[in-house]
Amino acid sequence: MSQKSRYKAIIDGVQYTIVSSETKKSLDLVTQIVDEQFCTLKQKVKGATGEQMAILLAINAVNDQLKKQANNITLIKKNEELKAQLLAAQKKITSIESKLKRENNAKMKVKK
Repeated sequence: MSQKSRYKAIIDGVQYTIVSSETKKSLDLVTQIVDEQFCTLKQKVKGATGEQMAILLAINAVNDQLKKQANNITLIKKNEELKAQLLAAQKKITSIESKLKRENNAKMKVKK
């Protein structure tokens, strides 16, 4: 089990303490992205409260997650289709190789 540690994140000038087992590098990246998105939303939605901004940010994050999950499902299905095509092609190759081997054996017998 990973050890949890405290991480100080600053979002829009406010410090938050996060308890996580993620690496500092990972949390630095997450904090940077959240801060950037928060600031972008703040410019677009003037007059919104911090709570409203946090809710909008959460909605955007869940929306992005759902899109990525749908894309992941599509990629998994495509991968399964390609695996099936590869298996069928491998079977066909094996069949052709067997047929060629039988034909070559038959030709060798005729030559003898």
